[in-house]
Amino acid sequence: MDQQDKTLAARFFFKNCAVSIHLPGELRLSRTLKPSPDDVVLNRNFCPENDPSVFIGSHNDFYRFLDLSTPSNSDCLRKLSAIGYLLCNKLPRTGFRCRGFVCVNDEENSCANGKSLFARAIAELNNPAFLNGRINRNTGLFDLRGVDERTTVAVLDGIHISQTNLDRLYSICPGDWRIDRKGFPELVLERDNAPYLLITTNTPAHRFLIHGSAIRRFVPLGFSSFFGVENPVHTYFGHSFFSEWNEEQWHLFDNFMFYCVLEYLRVFSSGIDIFQII
Repeated sequence: MDQQDKTLAARFFFKNCAVSIHLPGELRLSRTLKPSPDDVVLNRNFCPENDPSVFIGSHNDFYRFLDLSTPSNSDCLRKLSAIGYLLCNKLPRTGFRCRGFVCVNDEENSCANGKSLFARAIAELNNPAFLNGRINRNTGLFDLRGVDERTTVAVLDGIHISQTNLDRLYSICPGDWRIDRKGFPELVLERDNAPYLLITTNTPAHRFLIHGSAIRRFVPLGFSSFFGVENPVHTYFGHSFFSEWNEEQWHLFDNFMFYCVLEYLRVFSSGIDIFQII
């Protein structure tokens, strides 16, 4: 693949994504394909690989993490599709039910098994807002401060799944987002401009799946107990993800993530809602 072909391939990768490419290989987090002062320029370039075997396999830290932390083939398909969906922030949303994803445990009493790391991976290629699950005293709903017009994915990390909290989630998914900004006018993000929602919880999958309304609104992403307090991810791999990655691991990560985008777009273009069949 010559340089011109790689440039074309890169533009295709990023056509519908939260990330756009401008200068040769330059990655920008953006809602538009045109450069903007609000863009976040990543400190690495992107060079697409032609052969998926280059970035799919145990030599890719993130791919190996997904393989080890995923309890079933259906969970694996949901995670790969979720990556594609959450990075496709420029897709039209009309007619597609799914707006939120919930990272859940496959077993009781699991913790530190990679759910937050998965959310961090999604955030690496988005303009994220990490929310701590606090309740706004004025509204009785989740405090969405930290979300603004540039936010493309909101991460609610470590919330407890109860009927009360589910009712709070239903109020923001899939409608407009109303953000109370202390000392400033309320910010309203209409449905098509609202960020996608990614939730992590230590609630096991079987307890989440008893809530019929939740199943209709959210896609559960199962995590096994392979990793945990006694087998931390960073100990197993010998280094921390992201902060201690070398250039090669970032190259493998970027190519794998956008391969998921291409596969999701391929299914999306056929008119199939992949989350209804897996």
